[in-house]
Amino acid sequence: MKQKLFLLFALFSMSLLFSCSKSDSGDTPKDETIAFYAISQKLYNGTVVTLTGYNFGTDTSQVKLTLDGKKMIITAMTNTSLTFTIPQDFLPSGQKDCTLEISRGIAYIGTQSQVMVYYLEPHGWFYPTTLTKYSSTNSQTFTDLIFPTDSIGYAIRYRELYMTADGGISWRRDGSDVGVGKAVASSDGKNVWIEFIGSVGISADAGANWKIGANGSSFNSQIVGLYTTGAANGLSALIKGQLYDINGSFTGAAVKYQSSFYNGSDNLWQKMSVIDKNNLIIAGNSKNVVLEKAGAFSEVDISSVSSSATVKALQLVDPNTAFLVNGNNELIKYAGNTWTKLTQPAYAVYFTNTTTGYIGYNNKILKTTDGGASWKEEFTLNAADKVDVLCARNGKVWAFGNNDAAGFVLKYNP
Repeated sequence: MKQKLFLLFALFSMSLLFSCSKSDSGDTPKDETIAFYAISQKLYNGTVVTLTGYNFGTDTSQVKLTLDGKKMIITAMTNTSLTFTIPQDFLPSGQKDCTLEISRGIAYIGTQSQVMVYYLEPHGWFYPTTLTKYSSTNSQTFTDLIFPTDSIGYAIRYRELYMTADGGISWRRDGSDVGVGKAVASSDGKNVWIEFIGSVGISADAGANWKIGANGSSFNSQIVGLYTTGAANGLSALIKGQLYDINGSFTGAAVKYQSSFYNGSDNLWQKMSVIDKNNLIIAGNSKNVVLEKAGAFSEVDISSVSSSATVKALQLVDPNTAFLVNGNNELIKYAGNTWTKLTQPAYAVYFTNTTTGYIGYNNKILKTTDGGASWKEEFTLNAADKVDVLCARNGKVWAFGNNDAAGFVLKYNP
């Protein structure tokens, strides 16, 4: 009996000792290592992130937190949780594999982990990037901007073509000297036409490779407007006043329309805007505007409302609505069969429909929702910034322009 009692007592004592030893250890190491083992969310620029771990302490001045070697500001901290915000400008585009590292004190007592950080576009108006001046002697003014898809866009100025594949966040300059900045066109982002003075540069791979003047795509005149729906289908407008129809082959291109002022030498046209092959507008030096509506052409004199023959911007919104900005920054509207000079001056214009549109003037972006009758300031640019061209698609708006130091890209993300 005594032996059994002794055995039971011994077992109870060992059980109690094991229980005490286990409870004393806990889930937190006894050393002073500072570490995190959980991240609250996927990491984007501009987002608030919470780390869960141990031995953080409560004094933020003693804890160093870095992401890709850049110090992060800790905004809240307990011994097991801390919060910080990834800066909005941390990542300009795309995604990046980064080291997230935490330490405390003078000696390194900490941990690190590899994390992926993703670019997240801000909402509203913002500057995605700037563009370095390529040449001090060439014009820095951008002359055309198109977005055939939500992600693929093209912008041109004298001897320069810029391309984006991420919705206008980052832009790549084409390595070759292209034309003089008169025209670029694409219907799908992949098949692209660009003006190379008197020839059409053709790309079937989003500008990676170009064929210049191939298959009869050279004309004996400066090209000022292009429109394309495929590799060898579209329109080409020439400065001397001829519109060519390319229908399956450049070698078979035929004159679709010739200006009534055409004499084979004078410079008549400057810009073209096209909805489709049966609806377009062309304007230029003679203050005469060519309209094609449902396949029927007309040519009208707008000198009564326009004080300049220079055309900065031109857009045909629908077959009965168009907007033009001339060399004196006058904004002129065509509605029905009437041309009217609006009271609001502009440098650039783009309408998303017949009532809603945007202009750039001085260092501001203005918006109308009543077809240009009234305008409201949307965004104030940096003081020296001047918008050259505008484009919009599916609620997003892009603007290209210049200041004294460089070119800039501005974007609106709804």
